[in-house]
Amino acid sequence: MNELIRQLAVQAGAELHGSAGFTNIIVNQRDADDLMIKFAELIVRECARFLDENSGADECGNVRHPEPEELLKHFGVDE
Repeated sequence: MNELIRQLAVQAGAELHGSAGFTNIIVNQRDADDLMIKFAELIVRECARFLDENSGADECGNVRHPEPEELLKHFGVDE
C-alpha cells in the first residue's frame, strides 16, 4: 500500500495491519460508511492541496497546471 494512501486511511480511522506488500484494513461494520466518507474526503483534500501547491504562474504570466500523470504519481498510482 502506498504510504500516502496508508496515512490517509489511518487519518480516516482505519486500523492497518501487515507489511507494505500486503495490508489488512480492520474496520467495524457500523463504522465502515463513516470511514469511507472520511477517507474519500481526505483524498479529495489531498488532490486540492497538490493542485494548489503545483499550479501557478511564472514571472511572464504563463500559467502552469499539473498534468494528470503528476497527480497519479503523487498518489503512487500506476497508469
